[in-house]
Amino acid sequence: REAYIWWCVTRGATPDGDQRGNPDAYQNMFYAFVIPYLYITGDEVRNRGLNLAISKEHIRIPTGAVDPTAKNFHWMDMKLAFFEAHDQGRDSAVLCDEEGYLAESPGAKIFLIKEEVLCTPDSGCLEGITRKTTIELADELDMPSCVEKVHAEQILAADEAFITSTAGGIMPVNSVDGQLLGGIQGPGEQTVRLHNLYWQKR
Repeated sequence: REAYIWWCVTRGATPDGDQRGNPDAYQNMFYAFVIPYLYITGDEVRNRGLNLAISKEHIRIPTGAVDPTAKNFHWMDMKLAFFEAHDQGRDSAVLCDEEGYLAESPGAKIFLIKEEVLCTPDSGCLEGITRKTTIELADELDMPSCVEKVHAEQILAADEAFITSTAGGIMPVNSVDGQLLGGIQGPGEQTVRLHNLYWQKR
């Protein structure tokens, strides 16, 4: 409850000589560290809502290169987008695929709400326990939901949006590319309902 445990399995050190192409010649390695629990954002940012930037310089690595539904640490695309957002004074970024459809945010999944319908991308992202939980919570609240391709333009026209992660739960979005969602400051009403139910159960 109070710790963040990071662990990784690797192929191991490269063997000598002509054995580099032989997977059986590697000695698989496991390493881990434990630190006090980390949240993507603090209470102040969660209360006001995150200000996101849609990355213009980077796209999510194509699914044909690295399968994003499996947890992995190929994060160069997400880290570069994160730095890009910070250079603009934003809290974080959201990446699109090569066709301009939303994929995910660094370490988090993206959701939007339009006319009280919850929507999240169907590809280009880790499936995620908190993402799945959020869809289940929406069903519990009788909130229609869809998992489908979501174009970047749709989030700019959304009434509300939020990101989800084990490291923060449901975290409201205030603005995207400087545009207030729903024309109002702060978390939206439906996002607050989902957020509160999540933490009530959590």
